[in-house]
Amino acid sequence: MLNENLTRRTFLKVTTLAGTGVLVGCSFSTQPTLSSTTQKEEHLGLWVKISSDNQIILTVPGVEMGQGIHTAHAMILAEEMEAKWGDISVVHAPVNPEFVADMPYGFMLGQGSTGSMSIVAWWDKLRFVGAGCRDILIKAASEEWQVPSKECKAKNSKVIHVPSNKELSYGQLATKASQIDPPSDPQFKSKLDYKLVGKSIPRVDIPSKINGSLKFGTDVRIPGMLYGAISQSPIFNGKVKSFDEAAAMKIKGVENVIQVESMEDGGTPGAGVVVLADSTWHAIKGLEALKVQFEGGKILGFNSKKIEEELDATLNDIGKSEITEKVYLDEEYSGQFLSHACIEPLNCTAIVKDDICEVWAPAQGVNRVKEIAIDITGLDEEKVIVHTPHIGGSFGRKQDFNYFEITLKIATKVRKPVQLVWSREQDMRGGFFRPVNKSRIQVEIGDDGMPIKWNKQLAVPSIAANFREMSPLAIFDFDPPNIGGTVGDHFAAQMDYHDFSHPYEIPNADFEYSNVDLGIPVGPWRAVGHVHNTFYVESAIDEIAHKVNQDPLDYRLKLLANKPRHTKVMQLLAKKASWGKAIPKNHGRGIAMGVYMSGIAAQAIEISVNNRGKLKVERVDCVIDCGRYVNPNIIKSQVEGGIIMGLSSTISEKITFEKGQVVQGNFDEYKIIRMKDIPEINIHLIESNEKPGGIGETGNPPVAPALTNAIFAATGKRIRKLPIGKQKLV
Repeated sequence: MLNENLTRRTFLKVTTLAGTGVLVGCSFSTQPTLSSTTQKEEHLGLWVKISSDNQIILTVPGVEMGQGIHTAHAMILAEEMEAKWGDISVVHAPVNPEFVADMPYGFMLGQGSTGSMSIVAWWDKLRFVGAGCRDILIKAASEEWQVPSKECKAKNSKVIHVPSNKELSYGQLATKASQIDPPSDPQFKSKLDYKLVGKSIPRVDIPSKINGSLKFGTDVRIPGMLYGAISQSPIFNGKVKSFDEAAAMKIKGVENVIQVESMEDGGTPGAGVVVLADSTWHAIKGLEALKVQFEGGKILGFNSKKIEEELDATLNDIGKSEITEKVYLDEEYSGQFLSHACIEPLNCTAIVKDDICEVWAPAQGVNRVKEIAIDITGLDEEKVIVHTPHIGGSFGRKQDFNYFEITLKIATKVRKPVQLVWSREQDMRGGFFRPVNKSRIQVEIGDDGMPIKWNKQLAVPSIAANFREMSPLAIFDFDPPNIGGTVGDHFAAQMDYHDFSHPYEIPNADFEYSNVDLGIPVGPWRAVGHVHNTFYVESAIDEIAHKVNQDPLDYRLKLLANKPRHTKVMQLLAKKASWGKAIPKNHGRGIAMGVYMSGIAAQAIEISVNNRGKLKVERVDCVIDCGRYVNPNIIKSQVEGGIIMGLSSTISEKITFEKGQVVQGNFDEYKIIRMKDIPEINIHLIESNEKPGGIGETGNPPVAPALTNAIFAATGKRIRKLPIGKQKLV
């Protein structure tokens, strides 16, 4: 959101760049620099470069992780600029304070993409840049032709003088535009005049993905670069006991063996050893010959049964609420640790010299990488350069910064370019994870069958404790990331965070949380606490609705009586999913609603269970209200991905422990659903004039309860423990 203390005049900076055209930037914390030929490019904030050949380059603050943010940001800017879509190209922003999102939790990562905030945070700012740039170019043309600006209009990267039909391209106007003061209050286009925003424009990164030219972290190549493979303790905070360096050095191409110390914070497991070689394959073979042995660790001997006992003990310490005769529900629900299971494993490339450090960091928060590099190398800020390649999926995983720290320490030691890649097994077993969790819900109902008192206790390892910027909150047993999606107007819901609580209005809602310190690193996982809390809330509501013999949809609509926007979403879902109409024998239909970062999602899932208890998800209908949206195809892709991820985690995914070690190491053990398991998915977008909301995580939270509620509708079997796994359904 825009800083209220800023004037419109601070939104634009203009400067010429070595005769190439005009650079328009957007600064929100410093005074504007107008028409300066000496302003350094890196001192500008959000900027647009218009070259003399009419190419428009947008530097975007959001990190592209496959969510389509480069396309969406470019569309917003091009729309207000009246730029021709084919003239637009996009690059990642350099690390700069101007690119830090002014949003809740923005402080946690600084510059990057997190919490589905990339559109929410930059919608207004990008529109200001685009509209201001358009107005400057129109002004430049009017002065060139000596006609009133009102006789000119911008269209397709040109300014046209309407009475005479004369036209000049943006590239032809760039130099003159650089000498014009920006408007104090650029006017936004009407939504009715949009040509790009709201349309399914092809993504800007598709051609380069198809032809293979798009660069991910592991595509970085530097002359003389060494390739690294790493083995770290399978038990968190374990130590290296021994390794055979001589055997590793005999392997062809191996150049160095370096020991890595354990780190106290973040997600990497502990001490380890890195083998550097002239190729990844030689590094892997060297690591095999190394035969590393480990000892010790925080959770030596720990297993999943012990974890369950710890969760139960924590819930018992919290204690049940006072029971009355009207208590109608008293149940416990739980979920397992989950892996992010990104297709792209952890990797980092770095080169450290006496006078410069460069890092290629597939990270969700790139300014944190720069801070780490400065700290390790001792170099001045201007001598540290962080490049941001495209990321092959993250879902929160690449908010762990220890793998950058390890790579930078090794590069500093060997003084050669180093690319370190974690194997699938090292990545998956090295956490962090979506935290294991357990909750107890007790509900009292009134004579009308509606809740009159709601008590929920939550036992879960703290996410806040694992992040430097949020760790002080953990001291007070307060963990905002873990408690989103709960019912009630509790303290956390008063934070400046959109739709922190579940929308159902239930009187006398009480919530208690307690951290369960298991010594296992945990962190954000797509939609964070909203996932497990929505499962709890929507499961409990469904149970009550059936117990009081009310239709689950009608029951929820009563709880949304004062929420017209949410009601509209639920009513459209009922229509699209044909709620209430007959379905085949052994089929069931479940329903649920979730919210995340001002995005609303309601889902109806239809399943079938055969006589042998085999589950099949037949169909998913989802209605989304995310406010004003940019690209419907990107939204549908994001929601479909969230639904599939939700189905997979609900049906089969789990991380378990034996003897202090993670059992699952690859996709043969960590079961994700396959293409053959994907149902028909129908996404329906609501047209809205509300401010833009988040979408990358919004589709995930309702999946688990909609699915388990459907299982109950088909079989009468309640699933309160996830994943469903091998639980008997008939």
